[in-house]
Amino acid sequence: MAALRLLLSETRLLALPRDKRFAALLHDSRRFQNEVSERLAEQVLHALYELLRGVQAADDAWDRELLREALDERPDDVYHALLTVILRLVFLLYAEERDLLPEGETFARHYSLAGLY
Repeated sequence: MAALRLLLSETRLLALPRDKRFAALLHDSRRFQNEVSERLAEQVLHALYELLRGVQAADDAWDRELLREALDERPDDVYHALLTVILRLVFLLYAEERDLLPEGETFARHYSLAGLY
């Protein structure tokens, strides 16, 4: 409640220099949000490319039998599946970084992405 009061106080809205007022803070926040979104999109595309290379290498090792049916009948499904894996990994990394998942030796060694890395 105190943070909300500070953010929406008369001082923050009217009395401070223009670059410190609420509208300027909101504008800067949105601009920064766009920059972060663009960087994250670039990283996700790079990760997607790397995952695709790994899947293609596995498919080549299996003489193209691993993905033949999926690529012949539903190639978009392969792309969507790889993208789903990447987005779930991003979510899990975020949750691990903020200690939102279980802690302990068993989880760290066998389930966490950081532990697997």
